[in-house]
Order: sequence, then structure tokens, then C-alpha cells
Amino acid sequence: KKKKKKKKKKEDNEEERKAEPYPTILPSLLVTDQRNHRGTQRYYLDFSDIAQIRDQKKPSAIEKFISDFWDGRLKPEIQSQENNDAIVNDSGVQSITGNTFETMVLDQTDKHTLLYIYAPTCGHCKRFSVLWNELCSLIRHLKWDNFIDVMKMDITKNEIVSKHFQLETVKFVPEVYYFPLGKKEKAIRFDILDEFGDGAGRLSDPLDVLDWLINISGGDGGLSEEELLDMLEELEFEETDELE
Repeated sequence: KKKKKKKKKKEDNEEERKAEPYPTILPSLLVTDQRNHRGTQRYYLDFSDIAQIRDQKKPSAIEKFISDFWDGRLKPEIQSQENNDAIVNDSGVQSITGNTFETMVLDQTDKHTLLYIYAPTCGHCKRFSVLWNELCSLIRHLKWDNFIDVMKMDITKNEIVSKHFQLETVKFVPEVYYFPLGKKEKAIRFDILDEFGDGAGRLSDPLDVLDWLINISGGDGGLSEEELLDMLEELEFEETDELE
């Protein structure tokens, strides 16, 4: 009886193994590409694709994978949050992901874009997020949101991978980048340092970001220092009238 039970158990195990799908814990083939100075792009071929029964008249999965890679038909894997819809907070700041970077930043050539890169656990980022919300509220009040997009990205859950653009390795956060109107492949990093050698993380006034933006843009695309000053004066008068 024991032998029969062992034999039956063995047969059951074999049937279970046949019924199980191929394991996909790890990719079976990985190709990395560092050409064109676009950072490291990763291409995966899953084990389940390799293990499929091959039609002898067609190339194998690996042969097709390599051929598609050289012909530029493959899309690189991108670390990204799943949400691909635009999420906008009460101040108007848009949250973007690795998957939506191209469509929401690079493809919007008729607008300036300010992008804030952060990590949720970073203390400086938590403080800077308040300033970033204030900046977006100010831009909306000035009615500059018609030609300026204010965005943010969680760098711990997303990465920027694009054939048209390379973002330098983010070593510290917060970081701020400006994508000029019409020239989105040439991002400009906020690199003004204070007396302690700190950059964006030490800012305390949203006007500092606007001043920097106007200076590096040269006043193109509706960014005028005179208009900003005039509108700020009007804003001060409105606040004074409300207090009276």
C-alpha cells in the first residue's frame, strides 16, 4: 500500500508540473544598451517566450529578440508607477511617471516645463514640496499656467528613459529641471548654490525659481520680468485692499 501511495503521489506531482506555467521569476535574457549617451536602457526576453514550442520554419524567440533589438523595434523596460493618468494636486502640480514622461513633458513643445524630482523620505524634499506648491499657485494666479507646466516625479519609483533625451544621474534630491518651450530635449538643471553649497533644497521663496526661469529663458515664450513685477504689484494692492 505504501508503494502504491508513493507511486500515485509521484504521478500527481508530475501532472502538477506539467500543468504549471513556465516560471517567470527572473528574465532569461537581458540586453543593456549604452549607445548614443542615453543612459543604460534595458531589454528583457522572458523565459516563457523562450520556452514556447518553436516553429522550425521561423526564427527562435532569441533570434527574433536580437534581430528586433538591432533593428530598433524593441521598447526598453522602464521603472515606473502603474498610474498613467495625470494626477493634479490642489495647487495645480502634476505628478508624472516614467511611462508618462515623454507624452507629458517632451511632447508638450508649446509649453515651458518645470520638473521637480524628489524622494518621499527626504526631509529637504518635504519642505521643498511646500515651496513647489506655492510656486504653482503663484504661476496660476499670474495666469502663466497657459504656457508653463509645473510637475513632479518620485525618483524612487520612476526613471526617465528616452531615445530623445537623457537626464543626468540624479545623485541628490530635491532637483529642479527646466525644459524650454520648443526645445524639450535640452533640459537645464537648477545649479545655483548658496553659501553652504546647497542648491534647490535651500530655497525658501518661489520667486527665486521664477527669477531663475526668466533669466535662463531670456524672456522667451511669454516669460517677462517686467510683466512679473507689474503683476506682483497688482497682487500686493489686492492684498492691501482686502486687509483694509
